[in-house]
Amino acid sequence: MKVGSLQRGAGFTLIEVMATMMLMTVMVLGIWGLQGSLARMNGYSSGLTEATAMAQAKTEELKSLPLETLDSGFDAAGIFQRTWTVTTGPAPGTRNVNVQVTWQRLGGTTNTVRLVTLRR
Repeated sequence: MKVGSLQRGAGFTLIEVMATMMLMTVMVLGIWGLQGSLARMNGYSSGLTEATAMAQAKTEELKSLPLETLDSGFDAAGIFQRTWTVTTGPAPGTRNVNVQVTWQRLGGTTNTVRLVTLRR
């Protein structure tokens, strides 16, 4: 074998290298897009958890009050707005309690968590 000669079939052709680079580019762009979706879903999940906790806390607070003192109201904390309405229940001596927490995510999407209970 001569010192300067090349063997046929040893190595990759330029077309194989370019095809591999195209495939890797498509994969990286897909993963990059997925990363953005995961970040949005994580933001939604943490907002949903906090809103549910706020609604549950208000529901428990209203359960601890005497029935005749229950009243509708509103408050806010950060990006969350919490409203509760108390209406006459279906039977004498009962009240419908509806607690709703609303918040807006980045991008303007409005989300709501609602807890409804019957108080006697």
